Amino acid sequence: MMDQTMNNDTEYLEAANAKLDAIEAWADEALPDADVSRQGNVLTLQLEGGNEIVLNLQTPWHEIWLASRLGGYHFRERDGVWHDTRTDATLEEKLEEAVKALTA
Repeated sequence: MMDQTMNNDTEYLEAANAKLDAIEAWADEALPDADVSRQGNVLTLQLEGGNEIVLNLQTPWHEIWLASRLGGYHFRERDGVWHDTRTDATLEEKLEEAVKALTA
């Protein structure tokens, strides 16, 4: 079922790009040893030690996907918060979990 708060691709892209912008700014500040790069709808966090986390927009599904060697997650926006479609964890929770595990 599509999330009723995202009525069209334009609304989705505005919200999803704002979230990627926020994550990029956070990573630049919080992960000084990481190589943070963005190309279009893909944000890559190359962590110290060679691990990476990739976030990308999936417009057809109105989702943000997060992938790392730990697994992949799909997030949909609900009331301003991006939630995992399987566990309901937030994007921030899963991102912080991945960063901690991959930089330990």
